[in-house]
Amino acid sequence: MKKLFTLVFLCLGMSWLHQASAQYQLVVAADGSGHYATINEAMSAAVAAFEGGFEGRVRIFVKNGVYNEPARLGSHKIEYKYPVSLVGESRDGVIIQCGNYKGLMDNTYPDKSEESDYYYGNNQSATLTINSEDFYGENFTVINTKDSTVYAAGIYVAGRRQAYKNVSVKANRGAIIIRNGRPAFFMDSYVEGRQEMTASNGTVVFFNTTLHNKGVASQYAYPEDNVYFDVAAPGDTLRYGHIFRQCTFTAPDTTPDGSLFLAQPTAKESGAMFLDCKLSPKINPLGVKASTNNLANISSWFYEYKNTLLDGTTPADVSGRAANVRQLSDTYLASYVYNNHIYGKFYKVENPTPLYYWDPLLLVAPVDIPQVTLDGTTLNWTAVPGAVGYVVYKDGAFAGMTEETTFEGTAGGTYTVCSVSESGAMSKPSGTASQQTYTDLIALLNKNISNNLQQPTAGTLSWAINDGVVTFTQPCDCQVYNLYGRLVMQTSATSAVSLQALPKGMYLLKTKNTIHGDGFIKVVR
Repeated sequence: MKKLFTLVFLCLGMSWLHQASAQYQLVVAADGSGHYATINEAMSAAVAAFEGGFEGRVRIFVKNGVYNEPARLGSHKIEYKYPVSLVGESRDGVIIQCGNYKGLMDNTYPDKSEESDYYYGNNQSATLTINSEDFYGENFTVINTKDSTVYAAGIYVAGRRQAYKNVSVKANRGAIIIRNGRPAFFMDSYVEGRQEMTASNGTVVFFNTTLHNKGVASQYAYPEDNVYFDVAAPGDTLRYGHIFRQCTFTAPDTTPDGSLFLAQPTAKESGAMFLDCKLSPKINPLGVKASTNNLANISSWFYEYKNTLLDGTTPADVSGRAANVRQLSDTYLASYVYNNHIYGKFYKVENPTPLYYWDPLLLVAPVDIPQVTLDGTTLNWTAVPGAVGYVVYKDGAFAGMTEETTFEGTAGGTYTVCSVSESGAMSKPSGTASQQTYTDLIALLNKNISNNLQQPTAGTLSWAINDGVVTFTQPCDCQVYNLYGRLVMQTSATSAVSLQALPKGMYLLKTKNTIHGDGFIKVVR
């Protein structure tokens, strides 16, 4: 029956997706209660739908369970441009695991040629491989179970523009690998390993993430050469490699003092930044471990900013730092190290056209928490702007999903409801007092975009929308982003922006006005 279902889907994938639930079109359940029992089946179904003409984002929901498979969307060589979201029922309840490692022969790997056997390299050993643009992942755990010093990766970020929130990654060596030239973002996550926990030469920002190093004489970050940089002043080159903001670096109590390092350069012109982080006392006073490649040591730069010990108040002692470790000034932080400069710099180099900027906060930011009332066993709530649907939990476990604003439960237990955004990001459960909004996140991670423009108010730059046309009370420059975080339109000194030619959905408009500065609005087309 499963084979027949898959065949029907492959033939009718596009129409089937249009008829599926709007919040998550595909459901994976290890117990057979979903559309598919494996994540790979759902990934293949998503690809088939796109190749059949489906437009939009495919959102995959994964029920709690253990999925023993190397899950892949694309491969090291096979690259897609399909926006897919993978969202789990809960971070600790959805476990994706395998024991692949460098040197393992696998003649089923998609990149195998006919002439010879195929052996995994560092990247190919990953438990989760994503080589597709605009991917979003939330609420799952990725484990590489191989317990040795050989390379056995967790997540391989191979495609452009990937964002992850509330994921856990555990792998002894190479927990997260970011491919050369790929921008990525991790938030509210947990990373565990023994060495080279974040590796390779992509551009990645980690925010509010815990990194737990179980190794000895090893490093948390292992950046390679990175071509995306800024020269703040002669001799001060800020390389946008691995950037950690408000992260926590921990280690087991049994780890010898001074045996861990924040980073180690593996090639020339590499770098990492550690900003407002909490550091384990197990970290060596040098901060950065010297490379056997002396050129890497003298051409790579590492920066810190107001790091503390794990108590969050005691300043970290940086007096013994290595020569290639510098303390970032307030001026440099404000001018060079924020998301909309880092990712903007990336795309200015890669693509000099105006459409260069990526905003991962649009993917991770949730829509509002639903306000739920209970009438007997019926749950009711007001529609949440921008929500594509809702997921219902009973006693913390998945109970159902709906596009409606009502759900019929059963007697007993405690129900909560989460709103689902276009990216698939879930809000905090109903009853939660607050959550980090897009406004909160840009205040922390972006620069000069702090004003959430209100509906028309006298004396301010404000807006109104009618039939897909946004009008402003004063002329302004305007950039329009879709919820993939990609710039789709921009205008200068305009009093009106028409969204009529764009697909229906939610858009973020970023505005600049000579009097009122920078601001933003969210509108639904």
